Amino acid sequence: MLGLVAVGLGVTIVPETIARLPAPGVIFRPLKQRLIYEHVVIWRPTAVSPLPSAFLDGLAGSGGR
Repeated sequence: MLGLVAVGLGVTIVPETIARLPAPGVIFRPLKQRLIYEHVVIWRPTAVSPLPSAFLDGLAGSGGR
């Protein structure tokens, strides 16, 4: 997403830790109010690659899925 912002194709909200990374062409501004949100994972159940399954298995081991 930062690449799209850097070339002028959008804005995004990122975690504060990302603002510490070098990102030429991007200006980070703190939000006035802290956001609290849940993350979700989406995937195609018919995906051919073994990567989604491996990723989801990793989430299951950390209390997800």
